[in-house]
Amino acid sequence: MKLSFLKRLITRYRENKATPAERYILERWYDSFDQKEKPAAWLCDESARKDYEARVIASTLATGKMNRPAQWNTWLRAAAAILVVCSAAFLLYRLYGDRPTGHLGTQTAVEITTGPGQLKKALLPDSSEVFLNANSILIVPEGFGGTDRGVQLIGEAFFDVKPDSARPFTVRASDLEVRVLGTSFNVNAYENTHHIQVAVAEGHVGISDSDGLITELNPNDQLNYDKASGQVDLGRTSGDIRSWTTGRTLLDRASFIELAQAFETLYGLQLESEDPAVRNGRYNLTIRSDRPATQALEHLCTLIGRKYRKEGEERIIIY
Repeated sequence: MKLSFLKRLITRYRENKATPAERYILERWYDSFDQKEKPAAWLCDESARKDYEARVIASTLATGKMNRPAQWNTWLRAAAAILVVCSAAFLLYRLYGDRPTGHLGTQTAVEITTGPGQLKKALLPDSSEVFLNANSILIVPEGFGGTDRGVQLIGEAFFDVKPDSARPFTVRASDLEVRVLGTSFNVNAYENTHHIQVAVAEGHVGISDSDGLITELNPNDQLNYDKASGQVDLGRTSGDIRSWTTGRTLLDRASFIELAQAFETLYGLQLESEDPAVRNGRYNLTIRSDRPATQALEHLCTLIGRKYRKEGEERIIIY
């Protein structure tokens, strides 16, 4: 990949004009170079950034660690076919292979919690499966599965619900209630974000608030609910809503608040910035849980042309 082509991709990304394919190429390039040489030099000044770009490209072309154009195209075609399968299988083993899947009883209330960077998978008494994202709480009340199947969520979870027409499955998340008979869907309802997001993978979902039914969602539908105003925005999902269950958080035109939430969820870090361009920007990137926080921060700053500094153990300032 030529330096001029790479620069065009980075420029298009910073201007929020990169297509999904261009973002994919740029992220795969970033993952492919020698991680022993971290891209911290990119964050110093313009001359250092240009020098670093040139050295990385020259080095990878010379050593073959990044394939030449024909090989690069072949690699991309192969990656599209095998990357999802291989990485999902490996990361599922990494995330869940060292702990048994929990099967919850029905006699007492159960509270499942996760910390930063921690995922859990639970099997409910009705055989429904729940993947709980980091920094989340799932409350399964006493008597779940009797006359109803209701749970409460703070944070994010993906639900794969066992069909049962006689007993609807409900998820209470802040001001919203999600009601299904048997389907798979994702709910993102962290307390420190301004919205609740519900996205459907399969089946049919009804969403209500205190005033009654808001709307019904079908596969690939997505709802964004503003907690303060009650405003509802409906759209279509832009990617695999289950990707985070395999260690990949996909951000598509995410706000800075959503970006900060992703870093807090995965790494326990608090992202802050006083730069209006950073705070008002929209972010398209993939954050992988098997990569260290420093690499994710360097990747982010490279793409947006900014620097970062750490204050204390958890506070990160983007400037």
